[in-house]
Amino acid sequence: MLETWDNSAIAIIKSAIGGSTVAFDWNPDAPEKGLKLYPRTLKLIQESLRELDRRGVRYHIEGVMWHQGENDMLDRKLNAHYAEGLTRLIAQFRKDLHAPDLKWFIGEVSEKGIWGMDNRSNLAILRQQQDEAMKADPLLRWVPTSHLAFEVMGSGQPHYHFGTQGQLQMGEAFAGAYLEAIGKPVITKERGYKNGLPLAKKGRVRLFVLAGQRNMEGEDSFVSRIPQVPGFEALAKAQDDVIFRYSLGGGSKVSRTWEPLGPVDYLGNFGPELSFGARLRKSLGAQDGIAIVKFTHSGAQSPDWAPQGSPEARRNLYPRFTAFIRDAMEDLTRQGYVCTLEGVFWHTRENDTYFEPYLRNYAASMQKLIAQVRLDFKQPALPWFISEQHPGAIWKNMDAINSTLRTLAQSEKEVFVIPTSHLPHERLHFGTKGTLLLGEELANAYLEEEAGQVRRQRGGSI
Repeated sequence: MLETWDNSAIAIIKSAIGGSTVAFDWNPDAPEKGLKLYPRTLKLIQESLRELDRRGVRYHIEGVMWHQGENDMLDRKLNAHYAEGLTRLIAQFRKDLHAPDLKWFIGEVSEKGIWGMDNRSNLAILRQQQDEAMKADPLLRWVPTSHLAFEVMGSGQPHYHFGTQGQLQMGEAFAGAYLEAIGKPVITKERGYKNGLPLAKKGRVRLFVLAGQRNMEGEDSFVSRIPQVPGFEALAKAQDDVIFRYSLGGGSKVSRTWEPLGPVDYLGNFGPELSFGARLRKSLGAQDGIAIVKFTHSGAQSPDWAPQGSPEARRNLYPRFTAFIRDAMEDLTRQGYVCTLEGVFWHTRENDTYFEPYLRNYAASMQKLIAQVRLDFKQPALPWFISEQHPGAIWKNMDAINSTLRTLAQSEKEVFVIPTSHLPHERLHFGTKGTLLLGEELANAYLEEEAGQVRRQRGGSI
């Protein structure tokens, strides 16, 4: 519970227990089966409010921040009735607290862990039930969480909880949703160009696409630590001469227009795009413009990128991915530039390494994705640069998935696999230094391939 009055203090009342269900534990009718959390929570709230009354503190109940549903969704006897149970719970709280306009903020059960893979169908049912409840009640608000940091077990198994970093981010997500609901959204700095793009009109612009999941998005890579990495200190600031568009977290943060390449005001993280762009600009000079388009969703798995469509339509990334690239290219063309799509730079999906069905089908799913992108953009030889999973990560099956990638590169023309075993790596992800070096490796792979093409065109000499 969040309580506030104008610009005065904020009070938070918290009542929570793991492993609970709406069907039983939070049921206001308090059946014999269950933890009877409704009466316990109601008592806590009422006693807390009476304490404020005794102190002469005026208050207004602002809303409920709610994150729950895993145990309901796993029981097929319960999950199809989740909307009914949640609606009953909300109605009873409003009645007993004399707060008919009480807002309710529903935090998403993350797709990034176990729930998002071998429990996809159950999670889809829960989400449909949550949608049903929200459509019937305009005071309910949705709070996305699948883009937030998520913990992984030491065995390499995706886990059930957010961990320290994710919990902090989730608190900010709930606060942001509340501020948006009351008309006081968090203000972000405008990063677009004010006087047009810093590119020569009618000149060539090389467009590079960066895409993938957790490491490509930048989980565990912190902008605040960039100045501590020798040689990369300047990348904490914008690079005005490299233009940038992005869709992060499956659309949780999307640029409105072209921006200078630089850290985005988003979770405090960054991906390999910063050092990638800097390396390209240093090597290519000022003759051509450089544009980077980044499309990531750290909570996605193989089925979500499938050109034929994800089993759950709301998780279908392919049409959004290609539309985002196409919009960027068409915008540059409209502005008078000659835009060339130079390649797709992809980092291997982390969750696909752990989950056996995805691992077995990884090569086939990548082949379909590569083929369809090439077909849709009418570039049958569009290069794909795919960086390996780091063998030091705690994810399972590192060698198997990297071997699959190398086999794929042998059978597919213009597919290049980039080793990463020599890069620094933290427990789950590359971290700040590793991500900066990964960006350079991606850029170097492109530059080496371009140099190779020049040598071949000139008969082997430069």
